[in-house]
Amino acid sequence: MTEEKEIVDLVAKLYRTFKKVGVQRVVSALDVLCRKNIDNYESKVISFIKLKVCEAYGVNEDDMNRSVIMYDAFDCRDLIIVLTKKHLDIKHLQLSALFGKKGHSLVSRALNDFKNKNEKIKEHKIYLENYAKINPEIDNYKQTIK
Repeated sequence: MTEEKEIVDLVAKLYRTFKKVGVQRVVSALDVLCRKNIDNYESKVISFIKLKVCEAYGVNEDDMNRSVIMYDAFDCRDLIIVLTKKHLDIKHLQLSALFGKKGHSLVSRALNDFKNKNEKIKEHKIYLENYAKINPEIDNYKQTIK
């Protein structure tokens, strides 16, 4: 009985919080908590993906967190997003937070751009070759850390 009362109290507090600050702010706060609780497995896979993609492009990992990035760093960040989404399927907001961003548009744009890549375009071909090279390496790495 006390457990049911605790649940009712919790739901009532949550309802008051929704009314006070709004649903979007509550959801954002919950996403931040989720992001902080990325488990060890996901953390290792994300670090591995960042390492391999940065090596492929010859880009420093710190360059990904700048507010304005260009050229190889841009493609590098997009490929990290695409591979992380594929292998871990984490939320857009969590994924964009890895790069210091607050919205989902960074991830949505990277995923849409990936779908529209064409091997006949030189820059796209390099991107797709890096994807094809790194993707199986991630699969192998995931098998070793399970």
